[in-house]
Amino acid sequence: RIGRVPLRWKCRETARTALLAALDAKRYGVLLQRLERFADGRTRVARSGPGGEPAAALAAEQLRRAFAKLCKQGAAVHAEPLPEELHALRIRAKRMRYVLEFFGELAGKPARRAARRLAKLQDLLGDYNDSVVAAAFVQGYVDGPGAAAPATALRTLGAGLGAELGRGERLRARFAKRWKRFTGKRSVDDVARVIERLLRCAAEPQAKRVGRRPGKPPTRAVDRATGSAGSAPGAGGAG
Repeated sequence: RIGRVPLRWKCRETARTALLAALDAKRYGVLLQRLERFADGRTRVARSGPGGEPAAALAAEQLRRAFAKLCKQGAAVHAEPLPEELHALRIRAKRMRYVLEFFGELAGKPARRAARRLAKLQDLLGDYNDSVVAAAFVQGYVDGPGAAAPATALRTLGAGLGAELGRGERLRARFAKRWKRFTGKRSVDDVARVIERLLRCAAEPQAKRVGRRPGKPPTRAVDRATGSAGSAPGAGGAG
């Protein structure tokens, strides 16, 4: 408790105040306007990018970059990952998942399989981050305003802190296995197939305009995207 107000109520009221302030902010209104414009012009946006390039080709390049950066960052994680390393990796995974899910209909089953594996990795990283944040919050409260709390309350908080720290350690120990599965041959092949299908989708309209069948897309982009995926976490960061 904080005074006579339960801690959970105080946190909820603080979060509610921040939410209402965000909804009243000018930035939120601008966001809604942009979303409306995007929805009104979704057919046009889906066909090409700002420079006239097919959207599927832009998506293939975005996916290649996102996958390469995610693999590079994951390979640099220490053998015993630091919280900030896994947090940064979670953000990278989220960016790649956005691309996969947005253009998944164009790539079919390979995109859905890759997205499921990525979701499992992201869930583990998200659960770990939740434990780290919860433990830090309890520790900060005990070291600060909760220092004068009754002994029974401190014991309860200590038990909660220990539970979150233990949960976080278990999740961190599972990371290496989950990462190895995500960067395995099946995942790499699926991402390569997604990139290939997106490039074919981008080539089809161009082929129709010149009255010929689309040829096989270049494989260089696929090779670049999958070149670093096989590295295990800890290979670059441990030491």
